[in-house]
Amino acid sequence: MTTAEEKKRLRSLHKQAAEMLMDDSRLWDGLNDEQAGQLLKWGVAQMKRLLPQGVDLSEDEVEAWLDKQVTAVGKMMTEVKELTPELSKLDATSLQNRVSSLLDNLQALTGEAAREHQQNWLKMEWAKWDATEAFRQLLLMLGFDLDNEDA
Repeated sequence: MTTAEEKKRLRSLHKQAAEMLMDDSRLWDGLNDEQAGQLLKWGVAQMKRLLPQGVDLSEDEVEAWLDKQVTAVGKMMTEVKELTPELSKLDATSLQNRVSSLLDNLQALTGEAAREHQQNWLKMEWAKWDATEAFRQLLLMLGFDLDNEDA
């Protein structure tokens, strides 16, 4: 059971993590406003999922831990941003390598297996996608529910 003090600390960590992501516009530069907002929501949602791991750390430990987590989430956000306009131009091998890298990073971040998403995703007709659809499909592959962006 989470105590009131733990809840307060989680809220504080969540706010700090969200601010760290929002302050780094490099994570979404080049995306349209809607995509930037969705990618930021995805990043904040990932941080919210990770934060309970840091609630029992000391103040000194939590700062380094939070920075590491924000950096990892930011790296994934950058990968999505960079892959979005390139996706339709990639050959199957390059696409598989990029998707594998993205899913490996997701698994390292969350500790959850993400490989099952890859096989179905690689069968889709990615070469026909414009950047908007590529972005949408990337977020869906990463488990972001675009119909329920708070999920």
